[in-house]
Amino acid sequence: MTDARHIIARRCALELSDGEVVNLGIGIPTLVGNYLPAGLTVILHTENGAFGFGPKPATRDADSDISNASGEPITMPPGAAIMDLAISLGAARNGYISTTVLGGLEVDQEGTLANWASRRNGKWWPGIGGAMDLCYGVPRVIAALQHIDKHGHSKVRKRTELPPTGWHRLWQRLLGRPASESERLCQGAPHPTAPPRPRERPTPFVLATLPAAGGRC
Repeated sequence: MTDARHIIARRCALELSDGEVVNLGIGIPTLVGNYLPAGLTVILHTENGAFGFGPKPATRDADSDISNASGEPITMPPGAAIMDLAISLGAARNGYISTTVLGGLEVDQEGTLANWASRRNGKWWPGIGGAMDLCYGVPRVIAALQHIDKHGHSKVRKRTELPPTGWHRLWQRLLGRPASESERLCQGAPHPTAPPRPRERPTPFVLATLPAAGGRC
């Protein structure tokens, strides 16, 4: 596996505990449901209105009306539930979800996440979504993002320069590099040589080692 996004998603799945209710946000987090460890039972939530959904279906089995927060097809095993957006976001605000895994545009050393807006061609994009509700109402927030953007700029900053989604809310940041370097960064495997650095790294950070038996950091 060399796709950084999938490596990060697999690593996020190791942070989940049996019986948790877990929200998966847009981007990398939506892949986490495909990498749940064998024997782990969690209730997955998507902000657009589903609890208890399953992994991505086979292409011929996909239903375009049943999707996750990224608009990708999902499965609905027995016991899964669909509800309107008001109920779904109400659950996020009122403590019914124990962990959320969110994508990010930037994170900083103070545990602040920015993921709802970036400036493109003089306009702010994409706009406010459910991430603010999740940062407010969910006790454990994990950010899953690649270490650098497509221009080679670090997403890990001393202080975020983008409009924040939640201040001091991050429980853990799970980062990755493109291609072969990403697994070493996520899982703390030894580097045969020093890894390439982004054009800027405004704040230092420590690479966590993967604990024995695939437990949490």
